[in-house]
Amino acid sequence: MLFRPFLNDATSCASYLFGCGSQAKLAVVDPHADLADDYIATAARLGAPIVAVFETHVQADHVSGLPALVERTGATAYLPAGAGVEFDHVALVDADVVELGNTVVTAIATPGHAPAHHAYAVADRRRGTEEPWLVFSGDSLLIGDVGRPDLHVAGDALGQARVLHASLRRLLGLPDHVVLYPSHYAGSVCGRGLSEPCLHDRLRARAQPAARDRRPGHVRGRADRRDAACAPRPGTHRCRQPLRQGWRRRMNAPVRLGVRANASQFALLVGLNALVGGMVGLERSVLPLVGKQDFGLRSTSTILAFVVAFGAAKAVTNLAAGELAERSGRKRLLVLGWLVALPVPLLIGVAPSWWFIVAANLLLGVNQGLAWSMTVLMKIDLAGPRRRGLALGLNEAAGYLGVAVTAFATGALAASYAPRTVVWGGAALIAAVGLVVSVLAVRDTGPQVALEQEADGDRVPEHAGLRNAFAHASVRDPMLRVCNQAGLVNNLNDALAWGLAPLYLAAHGATVRQIAVVAAAYPVVWGAGQLATGWLSDYTGRKPLITMGMLVQAGALGLLVAGDGAFTPSLAAALLLGVGTAMVYPTLLAAVSDASQPRDRARVVGVYRFWRDFGFVIGAFVAGMGADATSPRTAILIVAVLTGASGAWVAATSWRPRPALRPAPVP
Repeated sequence: MLFRPFLNDATSCASYLFGCGSQAKLAVVDPHADLADDYIATAARLGAPIVAVFETHVQADHVSGLPALVERTGATAYLPAGAGVEFDHVALVDADVVELGNTVVTAIATPGHAPAHHAYAVADRRRGTEEPWLVFSGDSLLIGDVGRPDLHVAGDALGQARVLHASLRRLLGLPDHVVLYPSHYAGSVCGRGLSEPCLHDRLRARAQPAARDRRPGHVRGRADRRDAACAPRPGTHRCRQPLRQGWRRRMNAPVRLGVRANASQFALLVGLNALVGGMVGLERSVLPLVGKQDFGLRSTSTILAFVVAFGAAKAVTNLAAGELAERSGRKRLLVLGWLVALPVPLLIGVAPSWWFIVAANLLLGVNQGLAWSMTVLMKIDLAGPRRRGLALGLNEAAGYLGVAVTAFATGALAASYAPRTVVWGGAALIAAVGLVVSVLAVRDTGPQVALEQEADGDRVPEHAGLRNAFAHASVRDPMLRVCNQAGLVNNLNDALAWGLAPLYLAAHGATVRQIAVVAAAYPVVWGAGQLATGWLSDYTGRKPLITMGMLVQAGALGLLVAGDGAFTPSLAAALLLGVGTAMVYPTLLAAVSDASQPRDRARVVGVYRFWRDFGFVIGAFVAGMGADATSPRTAILIVAVLTGASGAWVAATSWRPRPALRPAPVP
């Protein structure tokens, strides 16, 4: 293998000519416009043509020599997918392979310094292996520093820094002997504390300050790597060839989008969300009855104060979680959500007054706002745009099946044991398991966000910052605005079903077991139905399911009133309400995700979830005050009318098609 380095001291840029001498195929990586003649002259002296030109990323501090080299030599241009350039090129994705005779180049997605950034690992088959002996790291990992994350994005440097951290771990998963060749050295604006141009260093777990001493170190933190198979053709570009050599298995797993590609983490998050839902389901059947029987409350509004506390805390936490997720990462907030849940069982178990129960539900609202929000966002991140409806259907199905199972279990057990004991015992178990799983098994999804953002282009976020995102989603964007109101009304219904329905049924002579059956039937249908409706919305579009779902919910509430509290019509109303909610719930989340850039997603989804869960607050007030001022029957009818009007609003709103965000295809 031939190798020649080139330096440009004016901009402290390093570029490299390399390739196969025996089969006369050379390439240049990160060429500088001022050195185009030098590359061509050197290739002529070596007796081999330049057939490929690689860029690790779109450069910000100098003019690239790629266009000139391609024009003068007829070479093929290779850039990372999502680079945003308009000239002809091959867009490489993670793990793509380009063969230059016996020289094998493997793309490694390393976003962070730039949203679209690759390193290139190079192997020489003449050495008897495809294990690399050098890597062109671009501006991800430098010698003495790492690339700055603030040069290629506006207002999202912290988010890019987290992505860069994940990319560096991938590079440090390369074998210890691999030689590092970065694209900048001392004097460049792309980093501080860079080395003088010794041009290489060995990879090690700590690149600073040992990089200055040029002493070999050791690599740590290796993980398995999987790649899709594609038959190779010698002398051509290969699409994600099976990685046979041990070095590739030792690297961290390549970043992929898709439910199947991230099956293990996706399944783990589905199970975790069932636990999140189970925390709420513990209260569904029995807590309003606890207020009447254990604490002697007579006012419906006072009893429903726990729903107000829960809804307000969850709504505000949802709003904050969107911004915090962009700053701190998804996993940290997920773990924090479970930590907040730990005092909930204690407060319920020892509560000397109803207001301790209300305080416990404040914490429960924060737990749900953090933990459920993060499982939603992480599944959206993993799934990518093509199967977003399916992903959210699975997420919400798991959560509300968890609600149903624990709602039925607590109602059944409350017939034999003290209801409060059932609630706090179950809450303690679920919170402990959720915390342990989140800490030990869940991985953050920042790399997936960066990969999808590559496909959307290196654009400045449309509404960076929480204030701009709130104004955009709540007022300026008609589609997001109508989604927010539909979500609010949907959870207004849920507040009624949670707080008022058990009291309404009990007032008409229903037993605790019958109330438990009705309370569980609603989330069972809601949860299971989302397995189909989320998938269906990917094909039919979001608007028809949302409109129809709101109208079905309105009809279910009308049936509840018409049945006058009898068990059979109440059960039928609960089933119908579950069907309508299943049509709406994952579809609204998918519609909101469709309308946002990947980098904006956490904030925009957080705004939607704020308005949606604020429906708990409004629903508790409407149900409680309406029931106290008139009757439960009248309160239910008011909510039914609001639900029908919400569906009509969705039907009357123009709907833009959801974007198909896909990486540029590899020829």
